Amino acid sequence: MKRLKLKRWVIPTVIFTLTVLAVVGVYTTLQNKPAEELSPGKFVIDPVVENTEPVVSTSTNTMIKPYESDKVSISKNYYEKDKSEDEQQKSLIYYENIYMQNTGILYSSDEEFNVISVTKGVVKNIKEDELLGFIVEIENEELGLTSIYKSVSNISVKIGDSVEQGQIIATSGNNALSEEKDNCLHFETLLKGVRTNPLTLYDVDLNSIG
Repeated sequence: MKRLKLKRWVIPTVIFTLTVLAVVGVYTTLQNKPAEELSPGKFVIDPVVENTEPVVSTSTNTMIKPYESDKVSISKNYYEKDKSEDEQQKSLIYYENIYMQNTGILYSSDEEFNVISVTKGVVKNIKEDELLGFIVEIENEELGLTSIYKSVSNISVKIGDSVEQGQIIATSGNNALSEEKDNCLHFETLLKGVRTNPLTLYDVDLNSIG
């Protein structure tokens, strides 16, 4: 019997043709797949790197204002020794024939407003003062900041609670030292143990101070 001898170009041609057909078939199948089935996430079985941390940190070194409402205004500024005599007089609190230097910022509004934590931290103390009403103290050890919220009401936190920046901790209240008896907040700050004007701390890197 006479054997048939294949020419050299036949086998390579067959292999090439089959390869082309396979590629075309896969491409056609993928084109007909619904969009959701082609999502890159569908092809990932296990993460390449485990226990990763976010590139951008969610922590902040800045302090925000202690209220949410845009109707809040300053009724009494922080008393500073290097200010003019006129500015100093406006920062004095008068009560029962006694003038006292204001150690914080007195905020007030015609409407009740939410009081929020200026940074993250831990509630260190909650107490009631005869003249200043209810007081909440929050400490941020990382920044060395203690924020003190006086004359508040409807307190929604307790001692030992961890709070986030911007979290509502109370609502505005009243005190016996000001005319804004219904909706006010007396806000004080201690930075690294030193009483500081809160207005100088907003939106700045607190780690760069001191």
